[in-house]
Amino acid sequence: MLTRSLGFRRRVASPVMLLWLSPLVVCAGCSSAPANPPVDIAAATHQLLARGDSLIAAEVAEDSARVMSYYADDAIIQPADMPAAKGHTEIGKLYATLFATGSLLSSTRTEPQVSAGGDMAWEHGINRVTMTGANTPNVGKYTLVWKKLGSEWKVAALSFSRDAPPPAPSAAKK
Repeated sequence: MLTRSLGFRRRVASPVMLLWLSPLVVCAGCSSAPANPPVDIAAATHQLLARGDSLIAAEVAEDSARVMSYYADDAIIQPADMPAAKGHTEIGKLYATLFATGSLLSSTRTEPQVSAGGDMAWEHGINRVTMTGANTPNVGKYTLVWKKLGSEWKVAALSFSRDAPPPAPSAAKK
């Protein structure tokens, strides 16, 4: 059997050295970063209910500036029968179109569901919109995702659609 000398002696750790190293080994798995405080789901739910009610009030009032204050800079809206709107500029243009073509009458919301980490939440609901020139309100549904930015909840994503199919185009006269 061929052996090779590596130029150093193998040392066996003394009991004193093991006692000195054991706290280091035990603490090696410890994290020095502070643990995240527990999430108060009830408080977050209460904040989101108030925030959502204020957003709906701004939409009913057709107050674009107030509405936009609820949206994150990188938010997206995916409306039915229209292209998605991304970011404040596009979302502002979408709201201008929506306000010009109809009015939100009411919105029935579910209680927001807050993630275990406390930084995301979602809700869904039913909305009633009266379109310009229509006699009957449009009933539809929506899903909204909130994200917490600092201490404030902002809309990250909104998707909505109507329950009934869009009205058929009027037949052209021959």
